[in-house]
Order: sequence, then C-alpha cells, then structure tokens
Amino acid sequence: MSKVWISSFFKYGERFVPAMEATEPVPDSFYIEGALCITVDGQEFLTLAHADLVDQLWLYIVDGLGKLRAGEVFETYFPDQPTQLTFRPLGPERLLLTVKTDAGKKSVQATRTEMLLALCEGAHQFFNALDIVVPNHGFDLPAIHTAIDGS
Repeated sequence: MSKVWISSFFKYGERFVPAMEATEPVPDSFYIEGALCITVDGQEFLTLAHADLVDQLWLYIVDGLGKLRAGEVFETYFPDQPTQLTFRPLGPERLLLTVKTDAGKKSVQATRTEMLLALCEGAHQFFNALDIVVPNHGFDLPAIHTAIDGS
C-alpha cells in the first residue's frame, strides 16, 4: 500500500498559504491562484512549482473521479498552462500518475484506493477552505461534495 499526501495552497502575492490555514480573502476571486501538491511514499509528485488556477484544477479532478472509480484513464490539462496530468490504471490496484510539462515528464505509482481516498479528502478540504477565502465564489458546493463522494 502506498501512502498518499495531498495538500492545497492559495497564493497571496509570492507566498503560498495552506488552504486549511487560509482565513483572508484571496487577492483575485476570479483567478484563484494556488497549488495542489501530491506526495506518494515520500516522493514529491506535484509541488508548489506547479502552481495554477487551483480552484479550476480541483474542479477538473473532481470531474475525473468517476473515471478513476471505474478504473479508466483520466487525463486533464492544468487550466492556465500546457501541463498535462494523467491517472492511468495499472491493473485493478495501482495507478500511474504522470505530469508532463515543457520541462519534461515525471511519473509515480500509487495504490488506487489510497489515491482515491486522498483525492476525495483533499477535494473536500479545498472546497471547504475556498468557501472561507472566496465567500461569493458562485460554486454549487453541495453538488461538488456529492460528486466527490460519487453519489
């Protein structure tokens, strides 16, 4: 079993604040900059260097959870840069995560169950935090939370 850590950050100027600790409004509520960080078994996969429009990236991932649950390949691009993120099943129990940027390609393997649990928990935490730092975001949070849970 692999251990997966997921954390989200909001960007305030040049500093990143963990989403769970953020209490002040983000600088631009239309372009919500931040990062989604993923570490698998101590190996950093996505880092602060992959910063983008973090709310949109999370929405893309939530949209792909159904494919991951069904054991299908899920691919998406980051919202504001030519970075491709792929989750590819390696049999019923493993996933190969790949991120392709202009600088190259990086991959890591994770246990499918651990990754799904971490993604769901991370998404719930992020959208709960978003509700604090962008109170008038316009997202349908109950529908997002339902999609995260696969209901």
